[in-house]
Order: sequence, then C-alpha cells, then structure tokens
Amino acid sequence: ENDDNNNSNNNNNAEDLEGFEGIADAGGADDDDDGLTPQEASARRRYRDLTARVASLLQGGGNTPVPFPVLRSRFSTREATDDALAVAASACAVTVRGNFVLRSELVGLSDGIYVDARDTVLLLLNRYGRVRREPLVRMFEEMTADDDDDGAGAGADGGNGDKDADGHDIHGSRSAIDADVTNALLDGVAEAGRNCVELRLEDDGTFGARFPGVAELHRRYWSRRYEQGGLGNYVERYEELAGLTPPGDGDEHDDGDDDDEGDGDGDGDE
Repeated sequence: ENDDNNNSNNNNNAEDLEGFEGIADAGGADDDDDGLTPQEASARRRYRDLTARVASLLQGGGNTPVPFPVLRSRFSTREATDDALAVAASACAVTVRGNFVLRSELVGLSDGIYVDARDTVLLLLNRYGRVRREPLVRMFEEMTADDDDDGAGAGADGGNGDKDADGHDIHGSRSAIDADVTNALLDGVAEAGRNCVELRLEDDGTFGARFPGVAELHRRYWSRRYEQGGLGNYVERYEELAGLTPPGDGDEHDDGDDDDEGDGDGDGDE
C-alpha cells in the first residue's frame, strides 16, 4: 500500500516536472522550502538529493546518453521508486530518443550561445537520430558569424542581448561556433556512422511507454525550446542545408537517408 501511495505521489510530481528544473543546483537551501508543508518540504528535499546524485552520475559519464534501465540499476528501490527516479532524472537531464542526457546548463558551458548550440545538436539528434557534420558546421558558422557592428553574433534571431523563454542569452558571445566547437558538442553524445554522426545509443522506446506523462513533458520541453527558445532558426537552417523535410516541433523523425554514396554531407567527406 505504501508503494502504491509513493507511486501516486510521484506521478503527481511528474505532472509538475518543470517545477523541478535546476533542482540539482538548489544546494539544499532551507528557504527554498518556505511556504511548503513539512511533508512537502521533506519530499522536495528527497527529490533534491536524488536529483543531485543522478546529475553527479551523468556528469561522471561525460556527454554520454544513459538509458533509464542503467540509471535504475544504480539506485535501490529503497532509495527511489521508478517514478521518483524518472522525475529526479528529468530535473537535471533531457531525453534524446528515450535516453537521458545531462542538461546543457549543467555541463559547464561558459556562455548562453554554447548552451543553445548544444541544445540544437540534441534537438536534431532527437528528431533524426543522426546529423550530418558538414551542414551542421556550416549552419553554426553562418548563424553565429561575428559580423555585426557591435560584435554580437547573428544568433538565433539576429537580435542583440535578448533572452529566450528559458533565460538564456540568444547571442551572449563574440565567438563563432566553428568546426572545433561543433565537434566538441558532438563528442560523447554521438559517434561516426555511415555518412553521418549518429546518437551513441539505440533508441529506447520503452521509456515513453512506461512513463508517458514524463515523456510528454520532455516532448513539450523540446517543443518550447524550438518555438520560444531561439532554436527554431538554427534547426530550420540546418534542415535547409541538409535537404531535410522538417517533422515539426522537435519530434522524433527518421530522415530516411540510407544512401551509401558520399555526398558532401557526411562524416568528414567533402
């Protein structure tokens, strides 16, 4: 009966997943719990501790995606129910085709423009499962070119000093996202495939089937980053350069390109 109650509470918390974003950085400050009942404050502290432990585990693995069963194997059922672990992981990580990847805000990137660039890579991998390096590099170099009078890059929408819906600077840096930076963003999360760079792990369709509410919140997160977070222009330009038909709103999609021929869009082919 207690397990049933815990699962019910965790499902309710999952419906408010966005309220747990950044909880790993909360540092356990007591004033974060002001206004909560003792039971709510205790539950929040448990989630904060669990999320910090999941974030530490993901950070230790570098940029590598981690499927939920691997996370599950690192925590006993006494430490966390399945639902609690899914919610805690979602507070510090995003899902890319069903696998957890540490949020860009938590990987030590120095500027908002790099957070947006990494999220663009993750969004494209979530859509297609793979990207083509040459059009990706070209897109980033075009979109972050430092050719404005004030030195600000072109950024996601050509503005200056604006912030997106998540509080990230749309530009934030004079440095272009060049080929070296693009390769660093791909490192760990993707690996060389046939004429492309592929997500490092196979798709995990079981997570969405097992946790549909949490999976829907991740889908909405990517949709919000695409539509309101300044990533739409990046993605659309990449798709134009790569000759892809967009599926829309960050949804998972297969580009259907199984061509063996090197066409200038592959992994290092010119």
